[in-house]
Amino acid sequence: MFLGGYIKMFNVVVEKVDGILVTTSNRVAEELGVLHKDLLEKIDNYVGKFTKAESSALIKEFYIPSYYKVNGNFRTYRNYLITKKGIAQLIGGYSSAVEKAFDLNVAYINRFEEMEKLIYHQEFIENRELLTKIQKLENELNQIPMTWSQIEVVKEQITETVLRRMKSTGISNRTFKLRLKKELVKDIQSRFGIDSLVELKYKDYLTVMPYIFNWIEPYQLRIENTQLQMI
Repeated sequence: MFLGGYIKMFNVVVEKVDGILVTTSNRVAEELGVLHKDLLEKIDNYVGKFTKAESSALIKEFYIPSYYKVNGNFRTYRNYLITKKGIAQLIGGYSSAVEKAFDLNVAYINRFEEMEKLIYHQEFIENRELLTKIQKLENELNQIPMTWSQIEVVKEQITETVLRRMKSTGISNRTFKLRLKKELVKDIQSRFGIDSLVELKYKDYLTVMPYIFNWIEPYQLRIENTQLQMI
């Protein structure tokens, strides 16, 4: 309620339980100045209405059945974890009967929003740090060179492609073979930004192999060697 033109502020508690922001029914009962058993009965009535009209999943958007213990007492007592939606419904139902219900509702709304912003900020920082670590790891992995056995397979594929292109063009002289190989290696170096085949990266293996297999020599190279063969 308004006291001297100001809203009375409550130091309410909202916490994160299993990833959900909640307060507890026993805590709210104490703040409202009502018996917890009466508050539980009110929530039970709400839950009963939800059960008839809505799914059980929707109930948990408002009230989550739980238990709590009292210091010095080994017994457990029934309570509810109450979400932001549940608080708005529950305390709103006391506004006409309990003088401080309005002020308490405002305090909870503010606290829930503060916690939401805090968690968003924390998750943003955590995600940013995680993305930075992932990016760093990716960069490190991208620098891992091919194994020697992979390099040998690449060289074998180069030889196979050169022989296949010779057969396809019908040009079989040794000069053409050497020029084909030189041209293919030069194209690989240009395509992957390297000066030598041993600089190929592990990540490039599945890209360079089909590149070599599908390679076709420049038209000019084929014409020049056709002419040489005719001389």
